[in-house]
Order: sequence, then structure tokens, then C-alpha cells
Amino acid sequence: MITKEINLKIAIKTHLNNEIISKIYYVDQSISQVKIVNQKKIKLLFEDKILLKKFNKIKINISKLITKLSLKPVEPKKNILHVNKYKKFNNLKDIRKKLIQDGEVFKGGDGIYALGSKLTKLNIFFDNQIISIANQFKAEEFTFPSLISSEKLNKVGYFDNFPQSCCFAGHIKEDYDIIDSFKLKGKNINSKISVKASLSPTVCHHLYFLLENSKIKNNMVATAKSNCFRYETKNMNSLERTWNFNMREIILIGDQNFVLNKLSKIQKKIITLLDSLKISYIIESANDPFFEGNYNDLISYQNAFKLKYEVRADTPYNQSSIAIGSFNNSQNLFGKKLNIKLKNEYVYSACIGFGFERFAYCFVSQHGLNINKWPNIVKNNLE
Repeated sequence: MITKEINLKIAIKTHLNNEIISKIYYVDQSISQVKIVNQKKIKLLFEDKILLKKFNKIKINISKLITKLSLKPVEPKKNILHVNKYKKFNNLKDIRKKLIQDGEVFKGGDGIYALGSKLTKLNIFFDNQIISIANQFKAEEFTFPSLISSEKLNKVGYFDNFPQSCCFAGHIKEDYDIIDSFKLKGKNINSKISVKASLSPTVCHHLYFLLENSKIKNNMVATAKSNCFRYETKNMNSLERTWNFNMREIILIGDQNFVLNKLSKIQKKIITLLDSLKISYIIESANDPFFEGNYNDLISYQNAFKLKYEVRADTPYNQSSIAIGSFNNSQNLFGKKLNIKLKNEYVYSACIGFGFERFAYCFVSQHGLNINKWPNIVKNNLE
């Protein structure tokens, strides 16, 4: 390992430490580890030697990134929607290695994980519970693909706000020589790919795009489960952060009163479900992981209107927590950007989403892998 240090002109605000570390990995793919030393120095580890010219460029870009992130306001006191905390757990050990040893998690590459039988059954149970809640609100079920229009994601500002996590799909260019050489020789694909679409980062965007330039007749509740993709560079080291994950969403579209009313009712149903599973968690106000740009304005806006709440489940082994789901109030953003109307007014929207890999990981982190020690509501209903 090669160690390099960057002395900073201004001290890093402590509440930004974790965010700065996670985003420095996006500056250059050669960075292996990042540490903040005494708030005034960045220590970088590289696996191989690095040229001075390249390091100077990295240093300049890290300084730019920190300067922009420093504009982030100090987070206000969290608004707590619900707390269900336990002091005792069936499991206190780091379960990551055991999940792989027991064949419950298979790592196919950075951020690429497959789940074994036990975790799959657990997620089927959890998905069925969320579907049951959606059905109580007469939700229409949709099936959406993994691919999504890059043009439409750009139209609603996704690339501006989250460029670091965007993923794309492509294919070998329609060119006989390229296809033939790819088949017979080296597989260096960077110059041979034609990018035609994005990999979907959410479920709800599909429905909003489907309704673009339309007038809906009634308020609506919808639900769908789909593969989602968000690239998180060196942060993808377990089920806590994966590149490809499965998510179920309940999506609300209509007038403001309808959306807020149904969002509140579904929140209460979700809370009742999570409490019955004996999961230790908290639901608190949160912000989306904007990269930079008009960072300050976006976060201040979300804070002021309390537009996002995260369900953060505990991981006892490191006394930390992970967001397994969220409640998101988009107001009339998508109605305006995509010209979706109800009774000649732009629609309001909200979505409730849960990531299954993270849910399963937090559940077994708290309850262990012995099904007999799982809550009765779970072990008695596994398919």
C-alpha cells in the first residue's frame, strides 16, 4: 500500500466526516482507503504507485469536493416519527462471514450479491406483508423492467442530483468488425459499447414516466417490486450497500390531501408490521445523498418541509444502524416536470420503499440465523 496525505486549509466539520469519506472514493478509482486525521488532513491509501501528476489532480479534486460539501448546513435536530428499540438481541456477532459460510449470501463481485434459501424465504414473507398493506388501499400492481429511459431521468433532474450512483446499460455497437474482434480477441469493451439506457435507480420513476403528459381520472395507489441499481464504489462491501438490490414500493399519486392522508395511514400500517417483527429500529427525518451542486438548497428544502423519513434498523455488532426503507413526499415535483394532472392541477406524489437485501441483513443481524429463535409471526409463515 502507498500512503499519501493532503493537508487542508480549512478544518472539516465533524458532522460531515462519514459523508466526505464515502464521496472521496468517487474522486478516483485508484483510492483504496480514506481516513480523516484531526479534521485537517486526509490520508489516502493506494494499492499501487501513483504518479505525482495524477496525485496532484486527485488532491485538487478532493479539495473542490470538500469545499462544496462544507456548504451543507448543520443538520437540524432529527424529527422522530417512531421508536421501537431493544436492548437485548439474539445475536451480537458480526454475521457477515457466517452468512457466506452458511451459503446464505454469495458474492459475485463488488456490490453483487445473491441470497440463499433462508434469506430468500424471509424476504418473500416480508414482501407479502407489504403487499397486504398495499392491498388494503386497493393498490394497482405493476411490473417494471430493470432498464429505464436516460432521457427521462435527466428530465426530472436525477443525473444532476445523483451523478455518482448512476448506472447505464449498453451493448456492443452494430459493427461487424467490432463484433468479430470482440468475439475472437481481447474483451476490452470500453470503446465498443453503445450506451442506450440507464439501469433503474428506483421503482417509482417508472410509474411517473408512464404517466407523463397525461390527465389521470382518479387518485391512485400503485405498488411494484423491481431490481434497482446504485453504484457506491468502495462503499459496497456487504449487504449494507449493494450495487443491485430488490425494492418494493407503494406509490401514491393524486391531489395533495389524498397523498398526505394515505401516506400517514400507510406509515402507521408499516409501523405496526415492523413492531410485530420485533425489529429494533427508529423512523427519523433524513436527506437524500445529493452529490454537490445546489447541495445546500436541496437539503435545506427537504429539512424545512420534512419530506423524507428513513426507517433505520439496528446492527447490534457495531452499535450502528442501516436505512432499510423510507417514506418520501415528492410534493408536486413530478407532476410539474412530467405534466401529470388531475382535474387540471399538477398531481402530488409520494412513495414508500423497502430494500429487501438490507431488511434481511438487519433482521438476521438482530435475530441470528436460527429460525427457531425468530419471532413466531415470521417462523410460522415462511414459505
